[in-house]
Amino acid sequence: QGRAALTFPLVDGRPATVGAWGHWGREEFDVNAAGDDETLDSWSAGMDVAVPVADWLTLKAEIWTGEALDTYFGNIVQGMDAGRDALGGCGGWLAAAITPWEKWTFHIGAGVDALDDDSQAVGTRIQNRMVFGNVMYAINEKTTVGLEISHWVTDYERQGNGDALRLQSSLIYKF
Repeated sequence: QGRAALTFPLVDGRPATVGAWGHWGREEFDVNAAGDDETLDSWSAGMDVAVPVADWLTLKAEIWTGEALDTYFGNIVQGMDAGRDALGGCGGWLAAAITPWEKWTFHIGAGVDALDDDSQAVGTRIQNRMVFGNVMYAINEKTTVGLEISHWVTDYERQGNGDALRLQSSLIYKF
């Protein structure tokens, strides 16, 4: 796996970053008690961008596609279907980082994670959508605390959807 990025001045000399990334791997799994095993190729490709629009506003986004991404929490944490074929998917997110005061940063955004083929077994997760907002406060140079609220909607094959409202906190220490 790897990522390459280029940072360059864009808006009023502020540094914008564009990156491309991907991975390839092979997953081995047991198929029966006799110890027979099969392999499944796992791959991904994606692109990310961060563009500072003003001193207080940065837009960030990422898009991706791939197969057998359960280990990477992609494809709604699913790697293969019932026939042991790799599940493909795609997704992405868009967010705005707003820093109105020196120690405070607010983020708002939305994202999606979807299987390419929605003809799966009944009850299979086929798409997640989410919107979020958070606030981060830098206590000092090395320590930041945060609080985030997000709303998630999960679509299931030939069933209704489920939704969740999440509230979570964070403590980040940089060393």
